[in-house]
Amino acid sequence: MRLLNTTTRRLETFSTPPLYAVLSHRWGAEEVTFQDIQDGSAELKETAYSKIINTCSVAAAGGIDYVWIDTCCIDKTSSAELSEAINSMYRWYREAIVCYAYLADVPNKKFTQSEWFRRGWTLQELIAPSVVIFFDSDWQEIGSKSSLQPAVSKATGIPAEVLLGGNVGHTSVAQRMSWAAKRETTVIEDLAYCLLGIFDVNMPMLYGEGVKAFARLQEEILKTTDDLSLFVWKEEGADRSSGLLAPSPGAFRYSGAVRRSKPTNGPSFIMDNKGIHLSIPLITVKRRESPFAIIHSGEDGMDVGVWLSALTETGDYFERRTAGNFVSLKQGEPIADEVRREERRVCVRQTRPPNQSRSPLWNVSAFGRGITMGLLLSQSGFSVDDRDETGRTPLWWAVEYNNEDTFQFLLEHGARLESRGPSGLTPLMRAAASGRPQMIRLLLDKGADSQARDFQGRTAVYQAVANGHCEAVKVLLDDKADLEVRDNGESTALALAAARGHAEVVKLLLSYGAGVEARDRFGQTPLSQASMCGHLETVRLLLEAGADLESKDDSGCSPLIWAAGKGHAGVVRLLLCSGANVETKNERGSTPLSEAERYGNSKVVNILRKGV
Repeated sequence: MRLLNTTTRRLETFSTPPLYAVLSHRWGAEEVTFQDIQDGSAELKETAYSKIINTCSVAAAGGIDYVWIDTCCIDKTSSAELSEAINSMYRWYREAIVCYAYLADVPNKKFTQSEWFRRGWTLQELIAPSVVIFFDSDWQEIGSKSSLQPAVSKATGIPAEVLLGGNVGHTSVAQRMSWAAKRETTVIEDLAYCLLGIFDVNMPMLYGEGVKAFARLQEEILKTTDDLSLFVWKEEGADRSSGLLAPSPGAFRYSGAVRRSKPTNGPSFIMDNKGIHLSIPLITVKRRESPFAIIHSGEDGMDVGVWLSALTETGDYFERRTAGNFVSLKQGEPIADEVRREERRVCVRQTRPPNQSRSPLWNVSAFGRGITMGLLLSQSGFSVDDRDETGRTPLWWAVEYNNEDTFQFLLEHGARLESRGPSGLTPLMRAAASGRPQMIRLLLDKGADSQARDFQGRTAVYQAVANGHCEAVKVLLDDKADLEVRDNGESTALALAAARGHAEVVKLLLSYGAGVEARDRFGQTPLSQASMCGHLETVRLLLEAGADLESKDDSGCSPLIWAAGKGHAGVVRLLLCSGANVETKNERGSTPLSEAERYGNSKVVNILRKGV
């Protein structure tokens, strides 16, 4: 290990390192390198060198003779040394006496709004050391991760027990991934490499492999854990099929509450070139061709499931039907219209990372600039309406990655507004699903059809509502999009918002006059949907809007029966206080009380027996 002497500011190499401190910081445009220290030219980089001087001074004042600084203690011209350093970095930070976190943009920014909290590499630099002391741009001490723990936990999502030295391995894989979900790195491969230590795995560095690095990381994690929470992720707004492995840490943004899987007897999964083989409960659902699969059973009593699509007639080879969602439910709780549940050994195909094989056209569409797109189109055989293997056009990719510059260029150069991508989504629908109000306005100004439907009969409004994007919904409704449009299942936008618990969207739709009694093909109203799913605030909004407390669906279930059967105590209490009939019966003759007793919802049983 190579360390910097705090007195001589020269590098020394140790097989068994002495006590040392480490620096955590955001790299600037011109940092002091290993070569700069060796040839004596480090002082020429005045700003960067002052960071080294201050680090050494703070360490020396604390009686520490050596520091490790990533910019100058690694010879990055040696790929072997760089790879070894990246695989060892978590351990080096963990074994340091203290870590100095230098926040160059504080106090210009609030402490928790510093860019330091948004970088990929600083995640392990926060977690691994026992002691982290924060300094502002003037090297004035702000506090430690211990004294500032509540603020740091709120900013990062990392629980107190981990920040204060608890075993990171006791948290679920999904939780650890969620801590990195909003972080960024300069090169895409580092989104994977910066997490090696947090998952205690090693793998070679292959810069240039792109998003495949994150796929490799997950494969390495699978070799060392039986925690299936790795499969609990979703790409917001994505409707493409996928495998069980996530495309990036960002897909775990909503997985922070997922606990570790229950221990299993023997290997729970095997991975080969076909995909991931595992034994899971498969659920057959009435009126659905696709089975529902329980992919994770947590220690906290919660299951997580996804919809699968069969790839063979034998029914043992599948893919994840959509990357856009997962479903949480109590263990043992039936899902709506469940017919049969059985343990099956299946294989789920692992799809390629979505941008692994894109040509330059797709890369420029997603990440480039309009001027670059113009050059590419003029010097190649590409056109603005070319399609990739999934049917996506350049305009579609620009929307997907929120690339407004290329997006506007494509619009101005005649890109087809109604070109269809996966599942029949148009660029406008994709912009709505992703919550891009400015892109929606531009598409509408160019004449995009807000009433166009995807293969499930869903319009752009429906896509925005499904993902809870209020501003996108408002832009579309202000452009006179149909508020009461129904999908192939006869559901309205309000019913969907109610089922998903998007209270702000529900409030917005009600303010535009959405009908509260619209029924889907099963006769369910928005209030029934919200009650069934346990969305208390949504139920309250619908009741205030005059929704019928006693509306019954085709099975004779009222909102109260649904809430009682599903165990939603808060909703049951609200419905009772609003005057719901506690003696109402469904087609089977079941009352709210008998439904609650049937599914073992003791808290609801007590509420119903007391009548409040």
